[in-house]
Amino acid sequence: MLLLVVILPVLWVGSGLFAQRWTTLFNGQNLDGWQQIILPKHPGRWVVSDGALFLPDGKGFIRTEGDWFDYELAFQYRVTPDGDGGVFLRGRSEIQITGPKYDYIDTTRKTGAVYEQHAPLVDASKMPDDWNDFRLTLVNNELTAYLNGRLIHDSVKIDVNGGYALPGSINFPGPVMFQGFGGVWYRNIKIKPLGRQTAQRPFILLSEGSTLDG
Repeated sequence: MLLLVVILPVLWVGSGLFAQRWTTLFNGQNLDGWQQIILPKHPGRWVVSDGALFLPDGKGFIRTEGDWFDYELAFQYRVTPDGDGGVFLRGRSEIQITGPKYDYIDTTRKTGAVYEQHAPLVDASKMPDDWNDFRLTLVNNELTAYLNGRLIHDSVKIDVNGGYALPGSINFPGPVMFQGFGGVWYRNIKIKPLGRQTAQRPFILLSEGSTLDG
């Protein structure tokens, strides 16, 4: 019998076609569900301080054990005047979080910026040491984000890896990863998966008309 071989893209959905419920990523008590990433030249270990993730010494990163592709993420942070941190989308593209010490630098490196890619629409940061509310949605490599209820990114394209990116491409699932380079805390971290959770990959559809041998 003749079979026709057709290569079609398949959208693999890991968490259903519709939005899932919110999942708490950080319990405020310990580091269950998280993996520390230690920088050899700046060793430091994350701790839980007053219900928040905090790196008291050195520089480093901490990532979730799970990976996601499309999702909504919400968390709170506070930063000292000279604090420096960030959150990495899929572990590969950073949204910057800094204190006012860095206000003089390029707008693509200030709080709320997608590092060296997109400047925030407005400066929505609160005063140093106040808690800030961050909420973002990442779907099909498009980012929409709000800082303290104000829109700072409106469907901007995220298609390249940034500095300190984990191995792999931004076009594939990855973890939520936080940066700690001093003076920044994170708490009330939760995620809601949306739509597909893996990248596209092909499958083979066989139908009448050809054979695998040609």
